[in-house]
Amino acid sequence: MKRLITYLWPLASYRDAAHGSVLERAVALRHNQQLSRSLPIYIYRWAICASVTLLLATLMPAALGPVFAVIFTISMCALLQLTAIWMLFQRSD
Repeated sequence: MKRLITYLWPLASYRDAAHGSVLERAVALRHNQQLSRSLPIYIYRWAICASVTLLLATLMPAALGPVFAVIFTISMCALLQLTAIWMLFQRSD
């Protein structure tokens, strides 16, 4: 399960750049900027997940459709959040 989480969610590797001395914040920000280069891979994974769950929500019987619709909504939220974070890091470079 832990492997699946690290496959889909990269933000556990990021460091807090809001606390510490100026040097510690700069090091954490630099670390986060380096990690942000891999965010398009995660965005792609979440886009595939959202596409598959949307397809399953439309193809499944009426009893299972809402389950896949909720999973699709979660996938879209993660996709949008990762895209926003990636865009913020692109802006700061």
